[in-house]
Parts: sequence; C-alpha cells; structure tokens
Amino acid sequence: MSSFKDVKNGAAADIIFLVDSSWSIGKEHFQLVREFLYDVIESLAVGDNDFRFALVQFNGNPHTEFLFNTYRSKQEVLSHVSNMSYIGGSNQTGKGLAYVMQNHLTEAAGSRASDGVPQVIVVLTHGHSE
Repeated sequence: MSSFKDVKNGAAADIIFLVDSSWSIGKEHFQLVREFLYDVIESLAVGDNDFRFALVQFNGNPHTEFLFNTYRSKQEVLSHVSNMSYIGGSNQTGKGLAYVMQNHLTEAAGSRASDGVPQVIVVLTHGHSE
C-alpha cells in the first residue's frame, strides 16, 4: 500500500465524484459538499502528479458537470466546483452509477483506463436511494 507521500509524488488516477443533488441533501448540505470537494481536489492536485477529475450530479436525471478532459488546470476545476448549482430531485444512486460507467469511463470522456491509470468513483450521498 502506498503512502500519502507517494500519492503526492507522481501517482496518477482518474477520480469521478458522483454527487447526490436530491431534495434529501438540501441547499445547506450541498454547500458543505461543495466545500468538501474543493478541499479534496485542492489537496490532491498538488505538485507533480497526474490526477484528473470528473464530476456528475445525480438525482432522477444524472447530469455531467465536467469530464476528465474538460479542464486542464486545477484552478479551472476548483472554479467550477465553487460555482456548481444545487439541482434537487429524487435520490437514484444506481441511475447515477450507471450513467458514470456509460458516459465517463470511456476514452472519449478522457478516461485513461486503457493506459493502466486507476479509475476511482467517489459517491457522496445522503439517505437511501429510491
């Protein structure tokens, strides 16, 4: 198992955040989710590493915020996260996961799986899926 130091010094990963934007989250908690995402991305995207990020909001209708190949700089990703809007809707985690697998884990979306880069899906949700 690699240490956090190894992760900061040259590791690579494609990280997709699948964020619950259903009514059960609410605007107040959604702001906390945005702050959490900002902090995680900022702490991972330091130094000489090769992390790429993608983000999907899910509810009854999953929505791509950005793909792995949408932005090239950490600042662009952080700016998008800071300005992301709360959507609302029903909590359908399975639909969100299926959407990510179909639309984000592809070469066209910037996935580097075929190059051996680990694909990581981080699900942030509140309550039970419908």
